[in-house]
Amino acid sequence: MNADGVAEFIPEVAHATDAAHLVSVLTPSFNQARWLHDNLESVATQTYPAIEHIVMDGGSTDESVDILSHANPGVVWRSESDGGQSDAINKAFHQSTGSIIGWLNSDDAYFSRSVVADAVRVFEEHPDVGVVYGHAALVNASGTLLQVLWTPSIASAWLRVHNLISQPTVFIRRSAIGRPYFVDPAFDYSMDRELWLYLSRRTRFRRMDRIVAIDRHHMGRKSYTRLDLAAHDRDLMAERYRLPGIATNVLLHKSVNVGVRLAGLSKIREAGRAGDALPLDSSAKWIALRQIAQLRRWMPSDSDGLSAAREDGAHPSEEPPGLGLDIMESSVTPVEARGTSTVEMATVVLCQTAIGDYRQAFLDVLVERLGPRLIVYSGGDYFDGTTQTNVQIGHVLRPIRNRFLLRRRLLWQSGAVKPMVQAGVAILEFNPRIISTWAVLVTRRALNRPSLLWGHAWSRSGRRSRTEPLRKAMRRLANGLVVYTASQAAELKAADSHVPVFVAPNALYRTALMQPLDVASPPNSFIYVGRLVDAKKPQLMLDAFVDAIPALPVGARLIVVGQGPLLETLRQKVSGIPEVAQIEFHGHVSDTAELRRLYSMAIASVSPGFVGLSITQSLGFGVPMIISRDEPHSPELEAAREGWNARTYHPSTARALAKALIEMSSAREAWFSRRDDISLDCRTRYSAEAMAEGMFDAVQAVERSR
Repeated sequence: MNADGVAEFIPEVAHATDAAHLVSVLTPSFNQARWLHDNLESVATQTYPAIEHIVMDGGSTDESVDILSHANPGVVWRSESDGGQSDAINKAFHQSTGSIIGWLNSDDAYFSRSVVADAVRVFEEHPDVGVVYGHAALVNASGTLLQVLWTPSIASAWLRVHNLISQPTVFIRRSAIGRPYFVDPAFDYSMDRELWLYLSRRTRFRRMDRIVAIDRHHMGRKSYTRLDLAAHDRDLMAERYRLPGIATNVLLHKSVNVGVRLAGLSKIREAGRAGDALPLDSSAKWIALRQIAQLRRWMPSDSDGLSAAREDGAHPSEEPPGLGLDIMESSVTPVEARGTSTVEMATVVLCQTAIGDYRQAFLDVLVERLGPRLIVYSGGDYFDGTTQTNVQIGHVLRPIRNRFLLRRRLLWQSGAVKPMVQAGVAILEFNPRIISTWAVLVTRRALNRPSLLWGHAWSRSGRRSRTEPLRKAMRRLANGLVVYTASQAAELKAADSHVPVFVAPNALYRTALMQPLDVASPPNSFIYVGRLVDAKKPQLMLDAFVDAIPALPVGARLIVVGQGPLLETLRQKVSGIPEVAQIEFHGHVSDTAELRRLYSMAIASVSPGFVGLSITQSLGFGVPMIISRDEPHSPELEAAREGWNARTYHPSTARALAKALIEMSSAREAWFSRRDDISLDCRTRYSAEAMAEGMFDAVQAVERSR
């Protein structure tokens, strides 16, 4: 403590070495105790012998002063209130005596012990160079190496367009500065870029093709806490240096950002080895994934820095160059910068292409089970357009935009990536045609955040389909897979043991609603419930019913419930059928009571095409199902038991189906007597409660595995 009551330490004798150049490292600091020790250590362990480290602390109220008091005796430091980051840097500059200046903010550090020696060597080999810089390693608050901030060899003209130099990697000859201050005190946000522009008029720049420094990403950075300063600095810089209009061109910035990220792949191996100045958590494989994806604003960051950010201008460094614009998702802002957000509180986020009303009961139970932890994102319609989002779960449901590509073969869900990446647990649709799902999976895997895939284990074509390699790749990126049936879970575990598999049995209703309607006598009609699309073969069903009419009871009807592109074609076909064929079209019916009434009129339901979720609906209401043996059925087929709750037919022709209709009609009393047992068996295995419980178990399992 000096006579003025200011905490400081100034060594009486320093720099007694034979080195030709003294290097002064300037460190502004304010309430950055968490990382200050790393900063000091990375300078103290440099192999270059002639270094003075000058720390100007802005009167920190954390443990910074205590850390400085126990620092290496070669550290010159002072702790007192100042006028902000620029003022602190300039105070350190005026205190310094070195012929080479380094600028290392207190949350940053040098990557390896030989950095300063290598920079001095470049200056000695190139006397005309006034600025030396290199690449940086972006590191999060906890010390995980996130990606390489690669920097090209830069012509001065480029600096007028885009800031590509990472500030902690820079060393500057004192003789090149030529002004009474190091950074312009008129700038308190973009002071580093102003310095590069100023120096580009006076001297040459030279790049060291190596990782020089650690650039620490955390939520106390000025790029998050003091955005109010950015516009002032930008306008002042544009006026002073007559920056071209293209300097604010979004497309140019995005293109440059993509380029530098791809180029940064050349440094992944170096980054993966990590430096020897500080211990870092690094893996070349995951750094590469982060490098390709535009992850900067989705990075997991400890938000402790928010409380340490000074109101009059925090000392943390400016936004890393080349990372200000997101490639995959526009207008993404860091969730921590907004304080407590909905996504942070909702640790489970579910995303679907579209959610039809058949998911209403499941979602109701899941909301009850997870409470405020759950948020659901969904687009408006499915790939084929026949399924549209129509569930009522209040504020839990957040709409997003489906952007279909290549004639609806591929999908990008706008607005989905950011919340899914930020979620504690992400539940994603298991469909390789959704490009945004790939982006989320890769990103979350790189960030070590758990993801669940939800859907059928195999495509409709089976496990040997052309898309199976893609589906396998998706499975390997996830932490678990939630499938619809126990049989599919067993098949998947046998074929791919790398990913945990959970079962959420596909269901439509709560247990209480899965009851047959009480009717006095056996019905005499048949019912079809499903989409009216080619794969479901509704036209074959009409032909079969017409063929069977003469052998069916008088008044037998075919009740068709559903919508789809074939509706008008079917209506026209029916218009030419004799009146004896009673065929009714009811369109889409979502009311459960009305569906129970319609099912109660049927001897059996009919599935001429592939069997899907409707089998659990039919069996839940106690109505058996007629099923073709020759279709690529969904795994829900496991609910069917030949002769007990189902009757199969072969081949898949109208004649064979007509025969099945006649046989079922002849034995309708026997089938009718079994309704209660059929319903009980189904609701025991395929209720909305069982489905939600399976999903809940999967969420808990991946949370425990973190």
